[in-house]
Amino acid sequence: SGWRGPRSALPFTLFPSTQSGAMPGEPEVEAQPGPDPDPPTTAPAPPGAGAVEVIPILYDLILWMAPKLVAFPRVHRFTLGDRIMTTMLDVLDGTIVAQYRRQARVASLHEANLGLERLRYLVRLSRDLNCISLREYEHAARQLVAAGRHVGGWLRHAQGGRGTRAGGRRSDPGVRDSP
Repeated sequence: SGWRGPRSALPFTLFPSTQSGAMPGEPEVEAQPGPDPDPPTTAPAPPGAGAVEVIPILYDLILWMAPKLVAFPRVHRFTLGDRIMTTMLDVLDGTIVAQYRRQARVASLHEANLGLERLRYLVRLSRDLNCISLREYEHAARQLVAAGRHVGGWLRHAQGGRGTRAGGRRSDPGVRDSP
């Protein structure tokens, strides 16, 4: 089942979800037996269709992080908190642009990747300044890593699989460089 929005559930699924559908912080509830209310209507996404996976991750991260940012201490709320929210929205916007504008896809994904790196540091800083708990930091960091993997894979796919991955590894380990 997918994310269904606020408590006033929509009559349709906004984004497919690979998780249980429970909102962060809520206990997971076992699915009720019966027919699937949202049967799949399309074939699975092709490899490299990173938008299918990354947009819901970013959207859910923004929904989860928004109340945390409002609770930041006043001294950090309007600087660090606003910067985190703006950067998260910019990354989400970049992935949406990449999904719909093929000619701007690679540039948008590079910007989204850079935004994710900024977010990693900003979220870490918010932890070091005691604006969020260690547990909240761990959750946000896991979501940022997952989003980064999807954006990075989508970027490699959009570039035709050329280049190297993070850490200097070649995208095809079976190909050796000539001496």
